[in-house]
Amino acid sequence: MSELIPDGWNNIAIDDFIERVIDNRGKTPPLSDTGYGLIEIGALSESGRFPDYSRIRKRVDANTFDTWFRAGHPKKGDILIPTVGTIGICCILDKTLGSIAQNLIALRVKPENNPVYAYYILSSYWTTKQIEMIVMNAVQPSLRVPQFLELKALQPPLPEQQKIAAILSSVDEVIEKTQAQINKLKDLKTGMMQELLSPREGQVANINNPQGESKNGLHHTEFKDSPLGRIPVDWEALPLNAVCRIQGGYAFQSKDSTENGCRWLKIANVGKGEVKWDTNSFLPNNFKALHDAFMLSAGDIVVALTRPVLSGELKTAKLTSQDVPALLNQRVARAIPNTEKVTNDFLYNLFSWKKLAEDIETTIFGTDPPNVSTTQIGSFVFPVPPISQQIKISQSINSVIAREQLILTKYNALQHLKKALMQDLLTGKVRVKVD
Repeated sequence: MSELIPDGWNNIAIDDFIERVIDNRGKTPPLSDTGYGLIEIGALSESGRFPDYSRIRKRVDANTFDTWFRAGHPKKGDILIPTVGTIGICCILDKTLGSIAQNLIALRVKPENNPVYAYYILSSYWTTKQIEMIVMNAVQPSLRVPQFLELKALQPPLPEQQKIAAILSSVDEVIEKTQAQINKLKDLKTGMMQELLSPREGQVANINNPQGESKNGLHHTEFKDSPLGRIPVDWEALPLNAVCRIQGGYAFQSKDSTENGCRWLKIANVGKGEVKWDTNSFLPNNFKALHDAFMLSAGDIVVALTRPVLSGELKTAKLTSQDVPALLNQRVARAIPNTEKVTNDFLYNLFSWKKLAEDIETTIFGTDPPNVSTTQIGSFVFPVPPISQQIKISQSINSVIAREQLILTKYNALQHLKKALMQDLLTGKVRVKVD
């Protein structure tokens, strides 16, 4: 943050923003099956303004609520900050609800400050960087409350705080609505995959319109026994290695990396449904000829082999024309379809299906680090329909994926907008007009 302070603003300690600190970092209170919710660190979101109240799993009864928590209870408008573990995130309460658990503090803002503005300044890049400097090199990141309260933050006059808070809140509201659309489409996609990739007897799988307006679909009338249970009579239960070749990457060395050249697809670049490139992912251009067997093409399906499952989803992606040319590194695999058995789109649907993520997670449970081999992936058995049905199924699923990608693009643009606005408004680089 610039050392220049806008006219009329103050650079003050966080302690000067705060009227009261509610600190219940003692022992875990006696728990109850019913009563008041106990907000723990796990309920705080790294991306959302408010706690995720659905993650509240523990409760305390009325007597414990009234007598155990000597520091009191949080209320609407208080800001929650973890003091152990996940340092640097914070949420603001949009309702008065329950108590806070240990390793969490609630900050109540003074009347001359706006709590929503305080939330944004406390969740800003500059506050996070100050916290990181405090906990740097600690084995177990821990933030002492007095240390935190000494950190600095910019304080505009209250009317400006209110206007800044209103602008950033309006952007967050749009972000939250967009995220809700994405979540709805993810749920729709998950349900469609289960319905279309694992049909049941008597079920009519709607492949033309996922919203259900059309009655045209796949109607399987005859079923047979298989290692996966009952499947349509014209389907096969096949291991993945019967429908594709799973190729591991080459052990390129860090000393070979360059500032530009051919992209180098490493495990850190593979996310859930996307490839995330960084500025260090390059190998010399002459490696394209030297290691042509590991050259990737648009449409290739890649999957992480180390820590392959994240939040119940497999870290897999299908490369686009913007991702290539690129070279495949070790601990990342490529799935090359046997086109006589499977289309590339349908194969990617299999890799994106939560069934594969669950199979892999069960197989590697307890390993450290969690690694899956190409042989293990190839051994998992899936229901495989005829090519003509694969095409119809993929078209239906891909229509939802396309809608999801469009909304995700909007979501990312909104996040960039919010970041730019925070940079401008919270530093006073751009001053708001107050009526």
